[in-house]
Amino acid sequence: MAEENNIKENIARNLVYYRKSYGLTQMELAEKLSYTDKSVSKWERGESVPDIFVLKALADLYGIKVDDFYRDKPRRLHNRQVRRRLVAALLSIAAIWVVATVIYTVIMVLYDGRDIAENVWLVFLWAIVASAITGVMFTFFYKKRFIYLISLTIFIWSAAVAIFCTVNQYSEHTKFLWLVFIVAVPLQVLATLQYLLRWSFVNFTDDIMQNFRRRVRKKNPENDSTNPPQDNSNTNSGNSP
Repeated sequence: MAEENNIKENIARNLVYYRKSYGLTQMELAEKLSYTDKSVSKWERGESVPDIFVLKALADLYGIKVDDFYRDKPRRLHNRQVRRRLVAALLSIAAIWVVATVIYTVIMVLYDGRDIAENVWLVFLWAIVASAITGVMFTFFYKKRFIYLISLTIFIWSAAVAIFCTVNQYSEHTKFLWLVFIVAVPLQVLATLQYLLRWSFVNFTDDIMQNFRRRVRKKNPENDSTNPPQDNSNTNSGNSP
């Protein structure tokens, strides 16, 4: 019985570790598995054990082996899928700068000495904006939390600078153009609050609930004997679609 409890604790601890390393909330993981968040919560509290098919799906998602869920110490997560998407994002950014450079070169060659050539440098400002958008999209969908905030910050302020410079070059109505930076301030505040509340608060509450459940199980160890692992597959199958 002690060995079974140790296995359950290892699985629960590793489920939490790999989920957080991948940057998912319990709700988001449940949606990927077509289970409920309550089922995920039970697995991570050690109240039940996911069946082998769920463990296999999780292993494929995290890029690990099923045996890694039974380890005393979790393996460092190497997500090949995320790395491939990162390479794709970097290639997209590189393509943006190649296009910007080509546009700059063509205009400088064909329209040298004209007004359009004097302001062609603006294309690089907008290349920064486009690169930031690519970074925001990648980090948002793949839960790179802090990098997401940095990418969003670069997007907000580079867009403000690009708008200011472009309008300043091509329009005479620039009296209140400085207000574009005032608009960027609340956007930056919202982006920071989103980072702090959406990501940190979710993980903070998850930790509180998991610690609370562990303390309850330690005070009532007899509860483990009433919920043997072999019955968990029946419980879990009721939660699946």
